[in-house]
Amino acid sequence: MQFNRSRFSIGCLLATVALIAVVIAGITFTPIILERARWQVHPSEQEIADYIRYNLSGTYRADPKVSFHIIDVNLEGTLATDKDVDVLLQLKYLEYLNLANTEITDASLDKVIGHKSIQGLRVTGSGISQKALRAARKKASWHIEG
Repeated sequence: MQFNRSRFSIGCLLATVALIAVVIAGITFTPIILERARWQVHPSEQEIADYIRYNLSGTYRADPKVSFHIIDVNLEGTLATDKDVDVLLQLKYLEYLNLANTEITDASLDKVIGHKSIQGLRVTGSGISQKALRAARKKASWHIEG
């Protein structure tokens, strides 16, 4: 049986070109797919998610285990105010809220403590008084850092 080198070489060349095309496509589209998944949220929370990202320059994390509901919001170092906290408290599944170095005041603290799903709060460097912080720690059954 004769071995045809030209057919073998063309076959290898085509396979190599196909492999390179797949790799290039993966490199090109993977960041887009990852970026979309990173910011994916439940449709009912999309407006709040956009508010966090674009109005407050904050970040959030949505959990795919609970239909991509937002569970974690980080507004550290942003210009977030008590009004913004009112918006965030519409998130039913919110577990952790980082409001360190923001403009929030004592008025927001009671509202956050009353939220049913929050399990952690960080308010270091915010406008919350030590007196309000001590009172909040007595009320909350979860950790408040501040």
